[in-house]
Amino acid sequence: MLLAAVLAMLLAAVPLWHDAGTYFRDDMEAQFAPTLAAIGRALRADGAIPLLTTQLWVGGNLAGEYQYGLFNPVLLGLFAVLPAVPDQAAAMAFLVVCLSAVLGGGAFVLARALGLAVPLAHAAAVAIAGNAMLTYWFGASWFPAYAATGFMLWAMAGLLYAHRGRLPFLGAALGVWLTATAGFSHGVIVLGIFTAIRLLVLWREYGWRPVLDVAMAAALGVGAAAVAILPLVGMSALASRDTAIGNNSFLLPNLRDVLTLSSPLHMSIFAFMPGRSPFVPAPIFHAAWFVLPLAMLIDWRRLDWRDGHLTTVLAFGLAMLIGTQGPSHLGWMRFPIKFLPYFQIATVLAALLVLQHAGFAQPSRVRRLALCAAMALSALSSIQSAPSLAPLHIGLAVLAGFAALLLQRDAAGHRVALGLVLAASTWLAAAALRAMPASLAPPGIAVFQPFGAPRATTDEAVLSRLPQATEFRLASVQSAPRPTEHFAALPWGNMALAQGRAVIVGYSPIGHAGFERMLCGDAGAEACPDPAGRLLARDANTGATPADLMRLHRFAVERGAHLDALRRVAGPPWQETQSTATAVFVERPLPNAHLPGSLSWPIAGLRAESIGVPTAEREAIRILDRDPGSGPLLFARLHWPGYRATFDGVAVPVRAHDDVFVAVDLPPGATRGDLVLSFTPRGLVPGIVVSLVCMLALIVHATLLHGARRRRPEARA
Repeated sequence: MLLAAVLAMLLAAVPLWHDAGTYFRDDMEAQFAPTLAAIGRALRADGAIPLLTTQLWVGGNLAGEYQYGLFNPVLLGLFAVLPAVPDQAAAMAFLVVCLSAVLGGGAFVLARALGLAVPLAHAAAVAIAGNAMLTYWFGASWFPAYAATGFMLWAMAGLLYAHRGRLPFLGAALGVWLTATAGFSHGVIVLGIFTAIRLLVLWREYGWRPVLDVAMAAALGVGAAAVAILPLVGMSALASRDTAIGNNSFLLPNLRDVLTLSSPLHMSIFAFMPGRSPFVPAPIFHAAWFVLPLAMLIDWRRLDWRDGHLTTVLAFGLAMLIGTQGPSHLGWMRFPIKFLPYFQIATVLAALLVLQHAGFAQPSRVRRLALCAAMALSALSSIQSAPSLAPLHIGLAVLAGFAALLLQRDAAGHRVALGLVLAASTWLAAAALRAMPASLAPPGIAVFQPFGAPRATTDEAVLSRLPQATEFRLASVQSAPRPTEHFAALPWGNMALAQGRAVIVGYSPIGHAGFERMLCGDAGAEACPDPAGRLLARDANTGATPADLMRLHRFAVERGAHLDALRRVAGPPWQETQSTATAVFVERPLPNAHLPGSLSWPIAGLRAESIGVPTAEREAIRILDRDPGSGPLLFARLHWPGYRATFDGVAVPVRAHDDVFVAVDLPPGATRGDLVLSFTPRGLVPGIVVSLVCMLALIVHATLLHGARRRRPEARA
């Protein structure tokens, strides 16, 4: 296992020698890198998990976002190290390399749990660790998916033997818990499908008693993760994400590509990200070079199809294959391509299981012809996607077929050598691909081009701090000719967290319906024809503008149409105070600068001061004098379920003003007193209770797991 973990770490580190930003692209660059580093700074500075931030107005409900893995102890430990690495690209490389050890070690343990011999288990481990989809998509962009996949492999291994005794039972539950808290909802679904298949196979073989232990391990493992799951459920009522069922082919790979899984450089064309080329220049469909050629040379007649482990893997692979084919949208589930690496993992494991159980067939002309036909079809499929690479695809197909024939000829008396050859050749192929710079690769090896955001981070623990003022970005998302300068002045997504700036932007796959209605889009400028006009329009109830209620003091505006539009609506006291080659900054004195904490209204008729140091999750205000007719107190906070307020120790109503802002209604005639506003994510307290109960139940069930040896199935021959 240790060797598999080390080999996986080396594979993850190989591309860094020519591209330090391998794991700093797309969502990793715009969302995860700055947020995870900020979480690490908050952990070190405050000694507590940050549940909310007012530094971002999109995605500020960190606990409800789920994807940041706030309740996964392994991830929290890694996040706490990130502040020591000021370069964001290096910090993300550190995360991915560390988690690749979890991935490689888990793949080896799963292979051994399925009954593979040590050499073949190493072949499985390096094939899974070298999976191009995991590296070039999950590792480079979708961090929670990469983390959850590593934990999932351990969980699968545990679930295969959870009925065997106390330690396997607890190990299975631990793996499920870590998977469910890693922040990848598809991971929970995939693991649930695997568990259901395992239960059916186990029931067929041994009856219901072993099934109960496996089901308990899985259910209690998910229940122990309730503290991470229920806050997501708690904010779902305000979510703006579409939950319709549909199929628009977006990120829906075609079946031909999915099944071309032995071509090391197979590219593809499918509905990719809007505004980008549909050509994906990374071999994300490659599983392992040996899968297809060995399938043509196996002695399938010797295979025992009743074997429970083989049945489990084959059924799981079929379910994942169906998942890759859609629909594109199913409730909150998005993007069928997320199922691709799990189909590939199942395929690798199934191929090696079949090889071990059945072995090679006797060489024959028919099998050689079948091998040639299969490799020719595979090469043809790759050529159709990238005709310019035809000689390379043909050469690789010939090489793989010839290698398979040599293995068939010599493997009968050298089973250990067979596994070692498969492991070594698979590792070397993956390492060679990753060692190739993009400038030399035909035509490239990266799925995503970098935005070009600045990599340096500040040392401030900004998540818990209340900003005195905020700014709004008016710019296009597309990278400029000089992207580093562009995003330094006009940060997109969560990039501003790395600079310690409080912005009315951000990124969230969940969203906030009220906020998006106000600005007709989560980032404003891209979806809304006139974001500045909306921000500066007077509110009918208060007479204030949304800019006032947000404590917005500065626009960072891209030169061009956005700047022209702002100049038409922003009169005095707004002034252009600074400009760069990319952006112009338009500022004003805050009309509510005298108000404490995040209080933004009323601007007149109120004198107040902060009690203690206000934070994102709690602030206390002493009202010294208030005009009773001034109306509710409004705060520069996006309203999420979970806000509570007390006035002189008595609970007072908290509501959403205009479906966006936090509003507190004071008792009639209240002119002075102490107000405490606090935030606890809805679902957090019930989640903690459910998690503790499930953890206790795990311990009790494992302790009372009597007769494990009597219930243990007969050992396999």
